[in-house]
Amino acid sequence: MIHNVGLGGSSFMKRSTGDWCTKRSTCTAPVPLQEGVQPFANQTGHGNHFLQHGTALIYTGALFPELPGAEDFIALGKSIVKEQLDREILPDGGSIEGSPSYSHFIARLYVDAYLLLKDNKLPAIPGLKQGILRQYRHLAAMASPKGLTLQVSDSYAMDVARDLAIVRNVFPLPKSYPGRSVCFGDSRMVVLRGREVSVYVDAMPDESHHIHPGKPNVLVYAGDEPVLIDSGCSSYDRELWQSWYRTEAAHNVLTVCPVAAKLNKTGGPPPVSTITIKSYSPNRMVIEHRVEADGWSYTWLRTVAIADRAVTIQDKVTSSVAVDVRQYLHLAPVNAVLTGDGRRAVLQLQRGDVVIDQMSGHDGGAFELSYTPAMGPDNRVCISNQLTSCAQGKRVGMKVRIKL
Repeated sequence: MIHNVGLGGSSFMKRSTGDWCTKRSTCTAPVPLQEGVQPFANQTGHGNHFLQHGTALIYTGALFPELPGAEDFIALGKSIVKEQLDREILPDGGSIEGSPSYSHFIARLYVDAYLLLKDNKLPAIPGLKQGILRQYRHLAAMASPKGLTLQVSDSYAMDVARDLAIVRNVFPLPKSYPGRSVCFGDSRMVVLRGREVSVYVDAMPDESHHIHPGKPNVLVYAGDEPVLIDSGCSSYDRELWQSWYRTEAAHNVLTVCPVAAKLNKTGGPPPVSTITIKSYSPNRMVIEHRVEADGWSYTWLRTVAIADRAVTIQDKVTSSVAVDVRQYLHLAPVNAVLTGDGRRAVLQLQRGDVVIDQMSGHDGGAFELSYTPAMGPDNRVCISNQLTSCAQGKRVGMKVRIKL
């Protein structure tokens, strides 16, 4: 019932008194309720769905204390919420779900559990308040310059500022969060903030169903206008979700494939991938992506550096065999043109032109400009400009500078 109120909004709240009484009698029917709770008593679960079960049990026991077994509902709900908090919320406040927008409603479920216990004078869940504070620090820090969730992996754009304002009315969040560079090492998300540029690096762990391949991914903003975007995520029932949005090429990354056809075989053991943040400072970071595949391996080192009006992205691939390396850069859905010999792209933003140049140390050929689907800031499909550049060898370098 609570879940439907959230989804239905004001239309759901307009139901008649009779409708609400019928729903209450359904929720408080003791035999079906006891039978429905029983499966959760002897199992563990994963992800936001199981967290919802735990929160719902606390709702039921706290709001309907006259029910037989209400105390058991609360105890079971608290154990589920505690288990999820300890296992799925990382020490830096990130979530293993790997989706910024999912993280917002996950944090809200924890807030619900905290308030239900506090306002009904029930014992608190140890560590819950601190866990909520960690989550909202992470969510606030990783918001875009316009205050929206990043559209990376299975995440859509939502209003972070509005969510923070709502939660501050009922939970003691800080009045503000500092807008500076920060590295979240556990969730492997970084933001570098300069005077006029912001860079977000997404190298989130891939244990979650909501993670897209293609790490480390980079998003760039000039002021509050996007320059490099992620293709985002459509609804899960669209064919493009699987065939495009969840591919490496849909993100701002390099793809690395062996030249020898025999090494591009299917089957066999899956590649083992490890991503490590090698160094971090407020204006520069280095991240390593190492892949061990059947019969070959490679290391990709990505360095991202910012100045007041420029961003440099340098990539170095070292492989045990000759490889095809393809660079993908997804541009904001604005006018974009190639100039000169194809080694410069110009984006026409509202604030003025932004130039993307291939720099010394770029082994790839001239940029190719094409068009691909992406999710716009209104969470609707749009067309994005895509830059690609290719090179071959055992050692390949790619280096671009984005200048305002």
